[in-house]
Amino acid sequence: MKNKIKDILLIINYILFTGIFLITALYNAENQLLIITLTFLFLTSYTIRVFFIYDSENHKNLSCFSLIIDFIFIFTLNLNDNSHLSLCLYYFMLEDIVLNFKLAFGIIASIFSFVLYCVTLSIMVDFEFASIIVKIFLSLSIFSMIYLMFFLVRYLLKQAEIIEVSLNEITMEKLEKECIYMNLKDAYEKLEMMTIIKERNKIAREIHDTVGHTLTTVLVEIEASKRLMKVNSNLSKEKLCLAQSQVRKGLNDIRTSVRVLEKGDELLEVYPSLEALIKDTQLHSGVVIKTEIDSSLNLNKQAKNVILSSLLEGLTNGIRHGKSNAFLFKLIKKDDKVCFSLEDNGEGAGTLNYGFGLRAMRDRVYDLEGSFDINSDVQEGLELLITLSYSKACLQ
Repeated sequence: MKNKIKDILLIINYILFTGIFLITALYNAENQLLIITLTFLFLTSYTIRVFFIYDSENHKNLSCFSLIIDFIFIFTLNLNDNSHLSLCLYYFMLEDIVLNFKLAFGIIASIFSFVLYCVTLSIMVDFEFASIIVKIFLSLSIFSMIYLMFFLVRYLLKQAEIIEVSLNEITMEKLEKECIYMNLKDAYEKLEMMTIIKERNKIAREIHDTVGHTLTTVLVEIEASKRLMKVNSNLSKEKLCLAQSQVRKGLNDIRTSVRVLEKGDELLEVYPSLEALIKDTQLHSGVVIKTEIDSSLNLNKQAKNVILSSLLEGLTNGIRHGKSNAFLFKLIKKDDKVCFSLEDNGEGAGTLNYGFGLRAMRDRVYDLEGSFDINSDVQEGLELLITLSYSKACLQ
């Protein structure tokens, strides 16, 4: 906006300069060459100042020097102009001073311009006092009007510049806020997706831990029932009844897991749950489980979940895959660690494949910043070791 208005004023100035200089050159035929030379020098100096010096931050001081040069050319031109039309150039210089110089220097330069105008005027009228006084008062009113008019234009240009800068800042702030909003939206969507995946994995782990162990026990009972069917039908029926009760228990466990997922709280105490799990496994699977449990450990919710699910998964894998019939389970405090270990006498394995259950167990441990290790070899059983920091696993 500011540059457009200045460009329009500059175009108007050059048009008027051209008209003034043409009339002046035609009117002063006797010294036309001098008039044209001074005109060319003035236009050159004026153009350099307007197009090169004003736009350069490194040559601001040259603008004052260029202004003085222009005044010299105008003064000389007026001394050789019989038409007195070139006096109008002082008005254009006043416009240039008001629009392009700082206020303090602009006032000084404007006064200097008016004084030089009065001197030029006095010379032109051969220092006739009465005529000089009248023309000076008339010129003062014209100078004052031009100064106030372009001072107002300068003020409006300054306000327009401030408004433009403010609008640019508002636009930038709006763009920044939109960018921040989009980043927050993306982060929220990622967090929402991570939450969904986490909840989905939690549900999958709960179902795996509950149903997997129950079905393993039921399979053992059914296999025993099949073997005893022809030998001892009563014992076979007893095994089938035990399998049936395990199915009912599995259904109840699934309902319990659903309530746990819904409420977000554990419904059973950890140590009674461990004892019930061990007793139930021994009863239905025909295995022996020896234990060493420090029941003084005040485990928090996450640690309880890790211990219960790890024992359940370890017993299930040991019976199903390792063909184990004896286990040693320890849950003790050692130094500032909570140590979980489960050993079996099964077939073992040289290479372990981490299925869903083992991966879920390991992820639970890593969520508590614990360590997870499995030691196994062929025909030498398997040892599951979990170590949790006491500060992470226990209520303080």
